[in-house]
Amino acid sequence: MLADVQALLVRVLTAEDPRGALARELASATSLTAEERAWLVGVDPDGLALSSLLVDKLRFQQLLRGVPGLAEEFERDPAAVVATVARYVREVPCTTFFPEREGQRFKGWYDARHRETPRGSQP
Repeated sequence: MLADVQALLVRVLTAEDPRGALARELASATSLTAEERAWLVGVDPDGLALSSLLVDKLRFQQLLRGVPGLAEEFERDPAAVVATVARYVREVPCTTFFPEREGQRFKGWYDARHRETPRGSQP
């Protein structure tokens, strides 16, 4: 079913290792038709890697537009911003299309990780 293929591709394209993710997904997918499975097995590995990079780039751009001040912070300290965004992307799946909503999600994630830890408790 198309929805199953789409969901699988979203997981694969947003994984750290899209090639490995595709192999794992195919090994465990039970709802794919033979035609869908054959199509996914035949996906060009370089095309998959490039598509994944484009997805990463688009999400990064979405965050730069949706998080007030993030673009300016990126100009000042690109390594720190990239590291923070990479953690966010690993922990928070992409489920929104608009920069403002992604910015709100980023702010909530960031604030939750940077609250002061009460004395005597573990971070």
